[in-house]
Amino acid sequence: MKNHWLYWQRLLLFVLTLSIIQSSYAQGRRHKIPPIAVETMCQSIDVGGHQLFMLKAGQGNPVVVLIHGFASTHCTFNGLVNVLSKDHTVISYDRTGYGKSTLGEASTDGLSQAAALAVVLDSLDIKRCVVVGHSFGCHIARLFAHSFPDRTAGIVLLDPAHENTRRSMGEILKGEDLALFKQMDGAMPPMQGGAGADQAQRETTFSALRQMAVLAPMPSVVISAGKRPVPREFSEAAQARLIKNDWAMQQDLARRVSAGVLIRLENAGHQVHLDAPEAVMAGLESVLEKVVSGR
Repeated sequence: MKNHWLYWQRLLLFVLTLSIIQSSYAQGRRHKIPPIAVETMCQSIDVGGHQLFMLKAGQGNPVVVLIHGFASTHCTFNGLVNVLSKDHTVISYDRTGYGKSTLGEASTDGLSQAAALAVVLDSLDIKRCVVVGHSFGCHIARLFAHSFPDRTAGIVLLDPAHENTRRSMGEILKGEDLALFKQMDGAMPPMQGGAGADQAQRETTFSALRQMAVLAPMPSVVISAGKRPVPREFSEAAQARLIKNDWAMQQDLARRVSAGVLIRLENAGHQVHLDAPEAVMAGLESVLEKVVSGR
């Protein structure tokens, strides 16, 4: 009987944990990702112990590099590639262990992934670029901009994850809500491939981000979702606190990355580039125009 109860308890925790991820991506799943409709060049590049698959489209400066998030691939950006490649060289790639990229034995923390991206750019003879990250990919974009400031012409963060979100949740939740959060946080099952690599190196990546100073001034913007995913298992009061805290985290990122430039898309979920592609393109274009004009 005891084992039977333990089984159902673990199953419940697993389901509650997945609800966090599933709610984040529910908006994106409503949209069919468009196929690539432009001419592309695809190749796998050796970055030291493993291969990164990349797609290159279009021609023109500034070059735009698209960095996908957790449990995703480069395909999530197909729509942006189709539009951006009309005037720019666009690089969209699978991060380490995702899609057609291999995992290998190399370290997969954020700084290592940023260094691997630099190798990709070297192989393509790209000196400077605007980096665009989504979700977890924003960590890599920020670490790349920090590690290679001379190679970063601008930065765009699409509904970024904040390195202190989990810490802050543990501070603002109380009583049963806090106990539930700790259970959820500890029940996350091990994942495979790139997602497993991100998961295993998460704290190392977060630590590197916490040690970063404010990025050097450059054209930049943070574009955030207005529809914040919050697990309904928490009390209503806790949900309200979490939504308020999450928005404060987005504002903090804007201060540290884009000098306070923050666009909130009220009707978009976490997959902002799929929910509101025209608004995201407008934000992107504002950064690209500043890079071109030197402002």
